[in-house]
Amino acid sequence: MFDRDCSVQRRHQKVVEIAPASGLKPEIRKGILDSAIRLCKHIGYQNAGTVEFLVENDGSAFYFIEVNPRI
Repeated sequence: MFDRDCSVQRRHQKVVEIAPASGLKPEIRKGILDSAIRLCKHIGYQNAGTVEFLVENDGSAFYFIEVNPRI
């Protein structure tokens, strides 16, 4: 379902989600999506889920956080 920005949180709960995430550089967006797909293929994941990443404030890099299954 592509990307969304969940930066606005309170007590670790999402307050605002923006989709698609605004301000992502096209190459970072592509890198995040490609990484999520590669990860899910590598582990054989076949269900709905969320792959979470952190993006640097300046948009220069991203880092994997976790995968959350959806049931």
